[in-house]
Amino acid sequence: MVYLLRRAWHILVLRLLPLTSFQKHDLLYVIPDPWALDNDKEHYRIKQTSRLIAEKIGICGTLLEVGCGEGLQSEALRGNCHRLIGVDISGRAVARAVRRVESADFYAADVFSKAPPTTPPADLVVACEMIYLLEDVGAAVDRLERLGRMCLITYMDEAAAKLNPVLRTRSLMGRETITHADLTWHVVWWRSPHAGVKRAEVDEPMLAVV
Repeated sequence: MVYLLRRAWHILVLRLLPLTSFQKHDLLYVIPDPWALDNDKEHYRIKQTSRLIAEKIGICGTLLEVGCGEGLQSEALRGNCHRLIGVDISGRAVARAVRRVESADFYAADVFSKAPPTTPPADLVVACEMIYLLEDVGAAVDRLERLGRMCLITYMDEAAAKLNPVLRTRSLMGRETITHADLTWHVVWWRSPHAGVKRAEVDEPMLAVV
């Protein structure tokens, strides 16, 4: 029953309502966990992602989580850094993230059109399972590099054809694969070519969510 209700809500919001992409994303969060992420498979991916950060990168000073949603992954990422900053374009999602992880800072913000409320750039920018939702993934990756000294993203195997051509142009520091049951995710991280920049640029165009 919960699955059917969630599915019906997705169809109504994403296909039928005459709203902008950003309005649709926020409206989806009228219901809790609209992307059905609170399950054993996603919890395993989250745990393994934090393990890789700890082993391959270490404890960060400031970690910026792009697309934090309701804070499900934020709980784990909080242990990977001294300060966690989460951003999402949905104010509804951010309100739940604030209640879930009280020791982190959360903001409703579109980091793809303006800088998030933090300078200088974060030590690590993490974007899990969201870059492939953007229309121009190349521009999205470019933007991430201007927000932090290092970047780490995860993406499902089905999105590899969309992301791998962009990632091949980067000098990756590492790549790992996470598998659970019938699912496979890729984890890649690299040092930003803008690591020495003191402030993130703010004049880049907004990216559309598809």
